[in-house]
Amino acid sequence: MDCMARTIQTVGRPLEAEKYRYLFAGGEAEDVIRELIPFQNPDGGFGHGLESDFRLPDSSPLATSVGLRMLLDLPEGNERNRMMDEAFSYLEEAYSSERGGWYAVPKRVMDYPHAPWWSINQETGHTAIDESWGNPTAEILSQFSRAGRQPEAFDLHQRVLFAVRQLEEKQTYVSEHELYCYLPLYDVLEGELQKRLEETLTQGIHELIRLDVEGWEEYVPTPLHFLDPKRTSNFGISVEDLNRQLDWLVCKMEKKGGWMPPWGDSFYSGELKVAYHEWIGVLTLKALNWLHVYDRIEKGGK
Repeated sequence: MDCMARTIQTVGRPLEAEKYRYLFAGGEAEDVIRELIPFQNPDGGFGHGLESDFRLPDSSPLATSVGLRMLLDLPEGNERNRMMDEAFSYLEEAYSSERGGWYAVPKRVMDYPHAPWWSINQETGHTAIDESWGNPTAEILSQFSRAGRQPEAFDLHQRVLFAVRQLEEKQTYVSEHELYCYLPLYDVLEGELQKRLEETLTQGIHELIRLDVEGWEEYVPTPLHFLDPKRTSNFGISVEDLNRQLDWLVCKMEKKGGWMPPWGDSFYSGELKVAYHEWIGVLTLKALNWLHVYDRIEKGGK
């Protein structure tokens, strides 16, 4: 859809514009990397607002997981591999043996513009995000595994086993974002361990997923948040529900030409205002990719 491409290229960051060109318009991976480099710090971690809702320049495990997510989807290359090596080195340093994983952000997040959900709780010393152990720890573990990294700071296999048990032992599921972080871990597992995680994810997804079309305008977990045509399981989500959301998404994108953050713009003012526009680029690119992988984009991009 040409209107979505224009939104990504004119409203969002240059990073998303280059990712769009790489994925859909014959662009080069090196151009994506060029835009990603400024977000990486000398310690190897990522910061500088890569996750738009906190503008902390310092490295954080959460932002580094976002950076690695992008790098892992790019082809092998010297610069890409160097950036990954440094990012994994940072994550080993940032690993908390007390937590058995990673806290999302350091306390200095409070010194810079940030959305309320990234504020540090004075009693716990951590954000509300950290109440869910798997966010971002489960995804970071998957990234070590996917890259074939054997860390010295912890036993990767034991941490993966612990991650699976953590989700299995939940009595109720409260965070769809934690489930999102478990999806890439599911993708790298095999055999009985993958089957165990599939059963637990299926239960959690069905507790949290919204299947009503009216709800999809809100900030809620939907079928497309959990499905991927390359994934070995659909977690019990029906083809009918998937197609209903794809139909809805096509209509939405044709009308609006982009995806506005469903949580609204009331949190974004002053120095944080730029984050709202960055999210439009990020979310529109995500929607375009969903439509692409499910073959809902007509030839010529119309």
